[in-house]
Amino acid sequence: MRKSQSKLTARLLGAGLTAGAVGAAVLVAPTAAFASVSLSSASATPGTTITATVNTGVFASTAQPYIVLTPVANTCNADSTVTAAQAGAVAVTATETGDPTATFVVPSAATLGIPTGTVSKDFKVCTYAGTTASGATLDAGPTLTVTPSVQTPGGGPTGTVLTNKQPNTSYYSGTPGIIFTSNASCPATYTTSITGQTTAAASNITRVDSTTITFAAPASLTLTDGATRAYRVCYYNGTTSSSTPVLDNPQTFLLTPGIGSSATTGPSGGSNTLTFTAPSGSTPFTTATPAVVFSATGCPAAYGSPAAGRVGTSVTKTSTSALTVVVPSGVTGTGLTTPYNVCFYGAASAAETLIGSSASPYSVTLPAITLSSTVGPAGVTNGITATSTANFLLGVSTLAANYVTAERCPVTYTAATTGVVEGAVGSVRKLANNRLAATVPVLTLTNGSPTVYQACFYNGSTVGQSTLVGSAAYTVMNPHTVASVAPTSGSVLGGTEIVVTGTNFPTTAGSITATLGGVPLLNITPVSPNAFTATTPQHAAENDATLVVTTVSGNRTLANAFSFLNDLVVSPNTAPNTTSAIDLTVKGVGFYSVTFGTAAANAHMYLVNGAYNPTDIGGTTKANGPMSECADVLVISDTELICTLSLNRRFDASGAAINPTTYTGAATAGTTTANSRVITATTGTFKPEDVGLQITHAGAAAGTRIARVLSTTTAVMDRDPIGASSTTSLTVGGALRTNATVDISGSNVYTITANAGTFTSADIGRPISGTGLNAGGVTFITSVAPGGASATVSLPTASQQTDTTVSFYSPIAVPNGAYTLTFVSNGAVGANSSDPDYSQSVVSSSSTFTVAPA
Repeated sequence: MRKSQSKLTARLLGAGLTAGAVGAAVLVAPTAAFASVSLSSASATPGTTITATVNTGVFASTAQPYIVLTPVANTCNADSTVTAAQAGAVAVTATETGDPTATFVVPSAATLGIPTGTVSKDFKVCTYAGTTASGATLDAGPTLTVTPSVQTPGGGPTGTVLTNKQPNTSYYSGTPGIIFTSNASCPATYTTSITGQTTAAASNITRVDSTTITFAAPASLTLTDGATRAYRVCYYNGTTSSSTPVLDNPQTFLLTPGIGSSATTGPSGGSNTLTFTAPSGSTPFTTATPAVVFSATGCPAAYGSPAAGRVGTSVTKTSTSALTVVVPSGVTGTGLTTPYNVCFYGAASAAETLIGSSASPYSVTLPAITLSSTVGPAGVTNGITATSTANFLLGVSTLAANYVTAERCPVTYTAATTGVVEGAVGSVRKLANNRLAATVPVLTLTNGSPTVYQACFYNGSTVGQSTLVGSAAYTVMNPHTVASVAPTSGSVLGGTEIVVTGTNFPTTAGSITATLGGVPLLNITPVSPNAFTATTPQHAAENDATLVVTTVSGNRTLANAFSFLNDLVVSPNTAPNTTSAIDLTVKGVGFYSVTFGTAAANAHMYLVNGAYNPTDIGGTTKANGPMSECADVLVISDTELICTLSLNRRFDASGAAINPTTYTGAATAGTTTANSRVITATTGTFKPEDVGLQITHAGAAAGTRIARVLSTTTAVMDRDPIGASSTTSLTVGGALRTNATVDISGSNVYTITANAGTFTSADIGRPISGTGLNAGGVTFITSVAPGGASATVSLPTASQQTDTTVSFYSPIAVPNGAYTLTFVSNGAVGANSSDPDYSQSVVSSSSTFTVAPA
C-alpha cells in the first residue's frame, strides 16, 4: 500500500471536489494511458464497495487515484476537475489497496441525483492518476449501473400497501425489519421507539422474492393536525436491536388523510362528478387551486407529470375539507372492475407534494357482457354476438375490436402488435344498445394449447383514443373430434367401462362432459389428448345410441356409438328342478313402463333354454319358447322386481304349462336296438317336453326315461335297453302307478291318509290325480309322514272321499342345465314382428339361471 494515501482527501479538496461525496468509480494506474481498468461489478446499489483493477501496469509510488462518476451522456474531462460541462458528475473518494487495485463506495441515490422511483441509472467511470488533480492522466473506464431501491407508492393513508424493490439486498436471507419514523434520519439499528418521535413497525411484511417485499403503513401513524406528515421508511436485516440497515438511505412516505368519496364506482371514460370530504379535524385543501389525479397505481409523493387524461377537471373547492371534481376521460376500464387511487395535491405543479388520498379506491366498472360462444376455432374466422343487461352501447355509433392475450384489455384501441390482433374494419356491428355482432379474426394458439384471448370492444378505431366499452374472455383451440367407443355395447343397468377416442381432448379434470343416449356419462377421466374413459349410466334399452362430447371447444357427436342391451341380474341364480316355488330378485330397466300379467300379450319373465325367439313357426308354436315362467311379479321400482319361479313343471312348445297327469305320447310302433340307447318311432311322437318322462316299451328297462329328444322320431334313453325290440306299444309319460287307495277327510285340507307304507319318500314332488283332489290345478305331494301312512299335498282338496284311488306320475320338470331368465314386453307368439314397441332382454352371464341337483 502506498504511503501517500493520507494526502488523498486534501488533494481532492484542493481540486475543488466535494469531500462529502461517497461513491463509485474505477481506479487508474499513475502511468499514462492505462490499457484498461475493470470493476469488480458492472452494477451495484448505493453503499456497495467496488474494487477497481488496473489490467496493465500498476499505480505509481507517488500517485493517488482520482475518480469521477458522470452520466454516460457526458465525456470524461482531461483531468479530474468537475466542471459545468459535466452536469451531474460526482467525485468519489478512492482508497488504494495494492499496486494495481483500489476501492471506492457507491454514493447514495440522492448524491448521485437519481430521482425517486428510478429503477437504474448508468454512469461513466472516469479514472485519473497523478500527484495533482490538474496534472492527472485520463483513463475513460467502464460503465457502472447504479440501481437504487424503489418504494411505491409515495404516500397514502394508514393501511396503504407499499412495495420496495432493491436488487442485491439481503431480503433473500429472511424477512427484514421495517419501521416508519418521523425522525429526520433512520436509527443506526432497528428500533420502534425514538424519544419525541412517532415510530412504528410496518405491518403485513411479505417477502415476494429476493429483491422485493410488500408491507403496509401501520395504523398507529398519526397526521400533523390532520394534515399530511412525512415519515422515513427504514429497512433493516432483522428485528433485533443489533439489526443494521440494508438500504443506502431512507425512503419517504407521506401519510395523508383518508379522504372519503361520494361514490366508489363509476363508468368508464369519466364525465361523472364526485364529491370528496376529508375526515373530521382534517383540512387538506388550504390552497386556492387543489389538483386531483386518478392513479392506476399508488399516489406519488409529488404531482410530477400525471398520465394524460388522469387529471380531474372542474375542481371546485367548497371548503378546506371538501371539493368536487369531474372524473376525467382517461379514467377507463381495462376489465369488469379497474381500481384507481385518487391523489390530491396543493396545485397542478410538478413539485407540489401529496396532501391527501382516497380512503378507498375509485373503481371503474364495465357492464358484464355475455358472448354467444366463449370458445372458437383457431386459425379461421367465425362470428359471435355480445349481449349485456346494461345498455353499454348507448350513444356509441362506431365500434372496433382488439383480441389480446393479456389478462386485461388495453384502455384504448391498439394497433396490431405482439399479443394484439385487430378486428377487421367494419367487423363489429351494433345491433342494439345492449348487443353487438363481431367477426372474430384468425386467432392463433400458444404452443399449440387452448389460448385465452380477451375480446375487447371500443367506441371507435382511433389508436390511443377510442376507449373500451366492454370485454369478455374468449378461448380459441383446435376443436376436438370423436372417433370411436369401445366396447360398443353394455347393460341397461350401466356400469360398463368405456374408452372414447378422438383428438384434441383437454386433459384437466372436469374439462370434459358427455352424454350417451341423452344421459350423462359417469366418472369421466381424461387420459390423453386422444382418449378418455367413462362409465355408462343406467339407460332404457336402445340400439345405436348417440354420444355427445362437450369441451370448451363445443359439442361433437358420434352417431351409432353404443347399444344399451336389456340385461338382467338374477339372484339367486340356481335351484334344483324339484323346486316348486323360489322367489327371485331381478334387476333391469323399464319395469314401470310395462304391465305384467297372465295374458299372452302382457309382459313376462321367462326361463329360456338359450335365446328366446317368439317367431311363429306354425300352430302357435314359438321358434324357441320358454321352459318356465317366473310369475307373481311384484314390481319394486323401475329397475327391480320380485317374481316366483317353479322348476318342477315346464311349458310345452306353445308356452302352456304341461299337466303331467294328462300328458302322454304314443306311437303305433317303436324300436330299440341292442347296446344302443336310441329309440325310434315309426311316426312322429317325440316332443321336446318328453325329456325326463318315463317310457313304456318292450325293449326298455323298467324306469327308463327320455334323456334327449333328437327329432320327432328319435330320442335317447337314460339307460341301456333290455335288448332289441320292435313293438306297436310305445308310450311316453303316463302314470307310474295307479293302485293307491287313500282317504280324504274333507274339502280344503292338505293331508291325505292311507295304509302304512302307501307313500314313500320317492313320491315327494310327484303329481297325483284322483277323485276328491283339487280340479283347478296339478296337485303335487310335498311331504310324506314317517311310515308312509299320510302325505301332504300342494293344493287344497275338493271333497271328502273314502277309499278313493290315486295315480302317481313323473313330474315334467325343467331338466338340469343352464338357462337364461328373459324379460319380454309382450309374450304373444310373433310379438317380435307384430309389436313395434316389442323388447326383450339379452343373454348374459348375469341373467343365467342354473337348474342343478340339490
